Amino acid sequence: MASRPSLIKHGISQWLTKFAKAGVKALEAEYKRRGLTTTAEQAKLVASLLGDAEDIESKKRPFLWDSVYDDPDAEKSGLFQGCLVAHVFLGHLMTVQSLPNQYRVQEPPIGALILAIQAVHRALLYSINGTFTAPARKGDREFSKQNWGDCKVESANGKTRTLKRSSVFLKRVKNLSDVQWADIKQAALNMQRGAPPQKAVTLDEEGSDGEESDDDDDELRDPRYDMPAVEALEGC
Repeated sequence: MASRPSLIKHGISQWLTKFAKAGVKALEAEYKRRGLTTTAEQAKLVASLLGDAEDIESKKRPFLWDSVYDDPDAEKSGLFQGCLVAHVFLGHLMTVQSLPNQYRVQEPPIGALILAIQAVHRALLYSINGTFTAPARKGDREFSKQNWGDCKVESANGKTRTLKRSSVFLKRVKNLSDVQWADIKQAALNMQRGAPPQKAVTLDEEGSDGEESDDDDDELRDPRYDMPAVEALEGC
């Protein structure tokens, strides 16, 4: 009989594998939605959604934003509501909904959203040439902590630093408001129902108290919810 630690490890591995497979399926669904059939067409889409393929810590990831899918030139809005992330995140929501109420965690599913983001990132990164091609070696292609978790690396000056592979968006996700979480979940549920995107609640409609988001990263500032930094400073 397998030991408890090995069973837990196996369960986590299966959970991560589901995220990884969902990321690939989400990208394939987007190809189909757009009618893209050639590798050249698919590679062009991947490049436009992925952003910097070389910098694992880059926060410039167009696929995160809801607004860019139908208009790449549109102002970025709807952070973490992009349809690829929503597609993957839906799988987590469906799993949770199948659990008895006493086993459901009430806190926001921060870890699941981070994994959904990473699963999409992985699918795009391995599809940069238009066809999903994971590393040949099994240990390198697995969606695992070893390959996608934070790790220590030596910088150019010889000092050790943390390479933020998994936590690059953690601060922003932790600072999401209840309204943003509700819209992120709704975006995911819309993928299941095939429903058109619903109009998001803006700052004015929400009746914001005028406080600036705790996150000071302008690259991830969402105009649907976050007050511009200049306006926030003027209100101090």
